[in-house]
This record gives sequence, structure tokens and C-alpha cells, in this order.
Amino acid sequence: MSARVQQESHRWRSMWQGWVMALQQAQRLVIARAAREARAGASKSDASSLSLFWAKHAQLRTFFPSDVMTIRERGKA
Repeated sequence: MSARVQQESHRWRSMWQGWVMALQQAQRLVIARAAREARAGASKSDASSLSLFWAKHAQLRTFFPSDVMTIRERGKA
């Protein structure tokens, strides 16, 4: 590969990794917020909030493409 192609490849890989890290941070913040709300005794009427919805379904896959285990699956492992 030419140096230019390698440089472009590295640039795109770095940008992708930055997006992955940002999405993982967002996921951690939302799940942490949902946990705080749950500990604070959030009522069932609050269950429609985004954070509680995400936490309930946070068995969502993590943002690393190579990591396909869900949070629930990790607990069983």
C-alpha cells in the first residue's frame, strides 16, 4: 500500500475508534443514570423515560463490533 493509502486508513480507523469510545461513554452514562433512578425508587410512570427504557433493554449489545456478548450473557458467563 502506498503511504497515502496507509495514512487515510489510519485516519479513518482513528475516527472510528473515537466514535466507538464516545458511544460507549454515552452508554455507560445512560445506564448509570437509570441505575440511580432505580435506586431512588423511580415510579412505574417513569418507566417511559429514555434512561429506564435503555436500562431495561440494556441487554443491548455493546458498541465494540468484536464483542457480541450482551450484558445479560456476561452475567451468566
